[in-house]
Amino acid sequence: MEWGIKIRPIKPGSPHLNGKVERTQRTDLDEFYSTVDIKDPDLPNLQSQWQFYYNWLRSHSSLTGRTPIQVINALSNKTPL
Repeated sequence: MEWGIKIRPIKPGSPHLNGKVERTQRTDLDEFYSTVDIKDPDLPNLQSQWQFYYNWLRSHSSLTGRTPIQVINALSNKTPL
């Protein structure tokens, strides 16, 4: 609530929302976890690097080739806090 983020749990029987969660988990599996050792003591740092890459540098086809941060910035004037 401090950051103005609403938590919206996925209701049972909501495949349109569940599909989005499964898609991002699949991307994490294919592009991140397949390249690291999950027993690596530096894993938290690697996850932070991956998160930065995923949100700031990696283009997304569902966002017409833009990064998530580009979409957020484009919508920031239209989105009230």
